[in-house]
Amino acid sequence: MVVVRTGCEFGAGRTAEAEQHPGVAEQLDMFGAAEMPAPMAQKQELMIGRAGDKSLSKLQQAFNRWVRRIEKLRGEITTSQAKLDRNLSFYVAELKPLEDGIAQRQKEMVLLLVPFLSRRDLGPKRNRNLLKDFIRQQITAVLNHFGKLDSPELKAAFKLVTGKSVEEVDRENFEAERDEMQDVFEAMGVDVDLSDFHPEMGPEELARKIAEAQARVMDAASKGPDTQDKSPSGSKRVRDKEAREQAAEELRTKDLGRLYKHLAKLLHPDLEQDPKLHQEKETAMKVLTTAYADKDLHTMLRLELEWMVREQADAAHLTDEKLKVYNSVLKEQVEELEIELGNLQEHPRYNPLRRYASGPWTLRGFDGYKIRQLLTDHDKRDERRMNALKSDRAFAELKWILDDFGQQPGTSRAFKAIVSDWT
Repeated sequence: MVVVRTGCEFGAGRTAEAEQHPGVAEQLDMFGAAEMPAPMAQKQELMIGRAGDKSLSKLQQAFNRWVRRIEKLRGEITTSQAKLDRNLSFYVAELKPLEDGIAQRQKEMVLLLVPFLSRRDLGPKRNRNLLKDFIRQQITAVLNHFGKLDSPELKAAFKLVTGKSVEEVDRENFEAERDEMQDVFEAMGVDVDLSDFHPEMGPEELARKIAEAQARVMDAASKGPDTQDKSPSGSKRVRDKEAREQAAEELRTKDLGRLYKHLAKLLHPDLEQDPKLHQEKETAMKVLTTAYADKDLHTMLRLELEWMVREQADAAHLTDEKLKVYNSVLKEQVEELEIELGNLQEHPRYNPLRRYASGPWTLRGFDGYKIRQLLTDHDKRDERRMNALKSDRAFAELKWILDDFGQQPGTSRAFKAIVSDWT
């Protein structure tokens, strides 16, 4: 007989953390969901144990491996999510105000530097070009931070150093992105006409056009490539493969449906007279409904284990046929969780953290305290520069600014040569 091992049966003790924080461990142990109150005081372990001296079969061992992997992945996702959220909170509280201050100084810096472009004592034309490039860098940083230039003076400075208005550049960028999207659709074999996309489109019209394009992409994806083999043997192979996949999906759906009906009867709150158990079953029923909709077998099995043990029923009768189905579904859950973990830090809400990462973006690539110090130093340097540009030492300060700019790694050799003329 198959035995599902539980913390009670094997004397699993409470962790030190659980002893220090009563109630927390129970909430986290059940299904990995903090909101779900556990009906048992000790952790239930969703593992198949040996019955007497009988060894586990390969299917049973595989079941245990998939369950362990799912629980490990869910723990890693929870830990990573918490760390990302802590870093994001630090960014909002500590780094964003510094970024705002630096961007504001850059706006003021641009307005202080523009008059120097008309001075005759600036030297050769290439010195003027270097100054233009520095001003252009500051304006770009302002645009990236605020998303716009909010004064006629800044817009005039932008046109002075780029030769184009902000509106002209916006239109060129929009058209370039539109053409790139068109090329992507054509490469996918999707017939989408983006020629009527333009920057002046209203939000509703733009949303409608994007929805239409997405619908065409989804329609093309659902049809898939033409994989039909023209030969009789090839056609049979395709039909057989499709038949096997359909049968496997029907079996998984049928078995999940049976498990759902079984648990729904066990957990139905209307059949429970005790007020406390009624509330617990009502909550568990919500978890079950969500898990069934998501085809989350792992959570459904945990519900079965927790409540069947609670009701003193037989904990598990997993036949080989059922194990094959369960292992297939659990494997799919592992793959989905691995993708979720890999994509977690790619969520747009973490973009502010990503730009401070060194090398490939990872959780270890963000050091908030170090970044705060660097931004603080940057802000102090810009404040000192602006004070100097407002004084009688303005021209000497300009020389030092461009000297520093010319030595930056991203500055071209031509600009570095220009700096040498100042020394």
